[in-house]
Amino acid sequence: MGKLSILLKLSGFVAIFLFPAGLQAQWNYIGPAGISSGWSAYNDIAVDSGGAPIVVYRDIGLQSAPCLRWDGSQWEQIGAASDTFPVGYDLHLFVGKEDKISLVFQDEGNNYLSCIRYNGSQWDYVGSQYLSQSMANYVTAAYDTAGQFHVAFVDMNGFHFLRENGANWDVLPMNGLPSPIAYTSLQFGPDNTPYLMFTDMNTLKANCMSWNGAAWVAVGSAGFSTNFAKDDRLLISPTGAIFCAYDDGLTTVKKLNAQTQMWELIGQAGLGGPYIGLEDFIRDSNGGLYISTSQIAGDHARCLKFDGNAWSQLGGVGINDTTAGYPNIALSPDGTLFCTYNDFEISKAVVKEFAGAVKVEEQALGADFELFPNPGKSSLHFSGTPTHGKFSVRILDIRGKVRWMGNLTQQDAVSGIDLTNLDAGLYFVELTSAKGQACLKWIKQ
Repeated sequence: MGKLSILLKLSGFVAIFLFPAGLQAQWNYIGPAGISSGWSAYNDIAVDSGGAPIVVYRDIGLQSAPCLRWDGSQWEQIGAASDTFPVGYDLHLFVGKEDKISLVFQDEGNNYLSCIRYNGSQWDYVGSQYLSQSMANYVTAAYDTAGQFHVAFVDMNGFHFLRENGANWDVLPMNGLPSPIAYTSLQFGPDNTPYLMFTDMNTLKANCMSWNGAAWVAVGSAGFSTNFAKDDRLLISPTGAIFCAYDDGLTTVKKLNAQTQMWELIGQAGLGGPYIGLEDFIRDSNGGLYISTSQIAGDHARCLKFDGNAWSQLGGVGINDTTAGYPNIALSPDGTLFCTYNDFEISKAVVKEFAGAVKVEEQALGADFELFPNPGKSSLHFSGTPTHGKFSVRILDIRGKVRWMGNLTQQDAVSGIDLTNLDAGLYFVELTSAKGQACLKWIKQ
């Protein structure tokens, strides 16, 4: 059996713990294997500030669209949006500042576009019931850096760009944009400049433009796809680096060269092989890029990551080993990768998290730092901790996910912390103080 090494630097020596290699590269269910009553569609996922995944999907059997949050042990419904609102199709889920949850969707009766938001106890329309005057397509939305929500879409009257303003929606200017456009993707730069990626339907090529305060102007070279671009996705890093992904017969990711203003290929084109549909495109805090794809021939959901050198597939045959659709991905603040999709084998919505390798390297605090009882059943106590001031503690599972964190005093260390709710297994306890850092293993019985 292969092994996964976890490296811990403690008190001047190195301890190595070995675990099955399967732990470093697999997708695990969150909750039951299927969370819907039946076949789902338009699955989308986001993460709140505490790292909890939030998922929405169209439940085909019930003709409803539940929005669920994982509370650490079970999925809990957020309000009852589908009971009081005609939530239909093309669902888009967004979590903004102060965990404001917004849902943009097509009305199940007329396919007009609507936006609702959860206020802590119920869902309310944001502004008027309908944002479009006919069926809305190519819907995209984003919060700007100030926390204002923006929605863009195409209906029978063309492209529309709206900004939330209290109970109203301001119509923003579109001068400089070509017409018609499709496959739109909206993002905001760190200076709050709006950027829009789209396919110019006159040339069928991918383009990107930004608003300069007076007009929309080209970002980089125009028409940078080789063929007809579909499923366009735009990303902007906190430092202003601009990335795009699209499918023009080959799933492709590019980055704008700020000096040459040319779009440069990241890795190779044709990610995932032939007959692949691009579904989602996200970035982690360390600069890693991720795409999720669906395979038209075989319908496997896959997730690929670019680590700065090459693209690699995460997890064996992919996210699933059966047929699947609508795979969308999201990252928590601590780097946990989540995915939701419809599993056609069981005809239900599924949510998974990726279990990657754990590597912890910390500076030693001293040989006197100990945990007890170890193994333990419910509470954890500390000895050899700093006698003055507070120190911080994090408890991680073998996948590197933070399961408990807090600041403790010497008195807290003696009285201990309650860890009854943790599952049995191996954990890593990190302690940080003014003297340095240490990490020890702890076994929960």
